[in-house]
Amino acid sequence: MVLELNRVRTAAGLTPLAVHPLLNLAAQAHVNDMIASQFYAHRGSDGSDVRERIARTGYEANGWAGENWVAMGGVQEGLRWWLNSAPHRANIYNPNWVEMGIGVGAHPEGWGTIFVTVFSRGSVNQASGVVPPQPVTVRTTVQAIPSAGAAYTIQSGDTLSDVATRYGLTWQELAAYNGLDEYSVLSLGQVIRLPGNGSGTSAGPVTDGATATSRGQYAVQPGDTLLGIALNYGMTWQELASFNGMSGSELLQVGQLLWVPVAGEQDISTASTYIIEAGDTIISIAVEYGLDWNHLLDINGFNEHTLLQIGQTIRLN
Repeated sequence: MVLELNRVRTAAGLTPLAVHPLLNLAAQAHVNDMIASQFYAHRGSDGSDVRERIARTGYEANGWAGENWVAMGGVQEGLRWWLNSAPHRANIYNPNWVEMGIGVGAHPEGWGTIFVTVFSRGSVNQASGVVPPQPVTVRTTVQAIPSAGAAYTIQSGDTLSDVATRYGLTWQELAAYNGLDEYSVLSLGQVIRLPGNGSGTSAGPVTDGATATSRGQYAVQPGDTLLGIALNYGMTWQELASFNGMSGSELLQVGQLLWVPVAGEQDISTASTYIIEAGDTIISIAVEYGLDWNHLLDINGFNEHTLLQIGQTIRLN
């Protein structure tokens, strides 16, 4: 899981995270507590949060800390679930994190493996952790990409990943260009289109009522998420995904160009309140506004089990 998390961060142009043994202890303690108490949440059975569990190890965090947890059959399933969940994906791609710790354990009811990842901006009283080396991979020969929109006919054994690698693309770029997702099944003889020049960026569909003059382009930056970009332009992430012909499960690539509504750009730096939209969570809102999610809970009188309602107004400061 450590290697996979660093792999997707590196692919997005972010610095890989160092593993710290005390963060491993904090993460493992939470796994053990969930297994023993069968209380599955970010709060421990004793009411502790991730910052308190980290502090108990003697690791004094330099500011905020974060946590992802999931129970899945294996590493790839767990990682995929996190990447398809906006707040968990935001944690993985947060450019402020520098260290992490991992805890694992078998789910007592047979629901696979519990994974807990703890994220930190570093410690003020501990030596730095160590970035584990990524395994060496053998690069396959990359074929030159034809002109944009060139056709490719699916052969026996082809997968999106195979075809994308052959042409120097990511499978997410190829899928988005063809309106597919990770669950799409390719058929022998099926014709798909290849994005030109290796950028994986297509012109993007124009939604009903949209014109060329009402759209601008935004270049994806390290740490960006669909949710974060959408908030900056006064949209829901679902609207932004639809505006770009995406399903919402794609991984954004640094430098990728997205269509955005020019007239909708907003300055959120001075916002004091926020109106809840579909898909929002306290963690996703905190990440996008650079806030501590525990502080958001406190100033709004919430706890981590509070259900947010679409249209509800919450305080940001």
